[in-house]
Amino acid sequence: MEFRLLGPLGVFNAGTEVRIGGLRERTVLAVLLLERNRVVPVDRLIRALWDDDPPASARGQVQICISALRRRLAFGGPDLIATRPPGYLIRTTDEMLDLDRFTMTVVAGRA
Repeated sequence: MEFRLLGPLGVFNAGTEVRIGGLRERTVLAVLLLERNRVVPVDRLIRALWDDDPPASARGQVQICISALRRRLAFGGPDLIATRPPGYLIRTTDEMLDLDRFTMTVVAGRA
């Protein structure tokens, strides 16, 4: 699994692009990836989606996005997205995220 944050958001499994839904799903995934391996509170996801004017159904809509992302990212292995109070986290390794690979390359180049 490969996640791309540098440039357009992209998800690839074995070199094949994984279609991620609309703007809400893409926003939730981007926020989770920027905070990878750490819990992102639901309230932060709500702010990312609606700023200071969320609808009454905001929590439910975040849950729907998470559910859809879990389905899209399920490839026979463990769920990458976990529910942890007070929100969610996405489990990644350094090799999975282009941002981490870029950072490691810059650090190696400077050394």
